[in-house]
Amino acid sequence: MAKIVEQRIGWADSPSTDVVGYELYYKVDDGSPLSITDTSVDVGLPALETVNAQDIRVITLTDFITDLQETTYRFGVAAKDERGNESDIQEIVVTVDVTPPDQVPFVQEV
Repeated sequence: MAKIVEQRIGWADSPSTDVVGYELYYKVDDGSPLSITDTSVDVGLPALETVNAQDIRVITLTDFITDLQETTYRFGVAAKDERGNESDIQEIVVTVDVTPPDQVPFVQEV
C-alpha cells in the first residue's frame, strides 16, 4: 500500500467567543451528507494559519486519521463550546491522493 502524501484541510474560525475546540467528522463519500453518527475525532483548537490572506484553522489529516486511504472522503467540522454543544457540521469533499511528488533530478558530477 502506498504511503499517503501529507493531506491538509482548513476552515474559517468560528465567530463564537466560547469555542473551545472542533470535532472533525468523516466518511468515504457516498453522496449523502455527514451526521453526528458518522466517525469523528476531536482535533482540539488548531493554531490559526494565514492562507490566501485569510486566517484559518489548519490540520494535517494523517495526524488524526491513521487509516486514511486513497479515495474521496466527505469531511466536516463542527465547533464545540465549553458545555459540549456543537454547531452544525460544515462539509468539504476531499480526494486523498497517495501519488508521491516528482523525484528531484540528481546531478552526479558538476
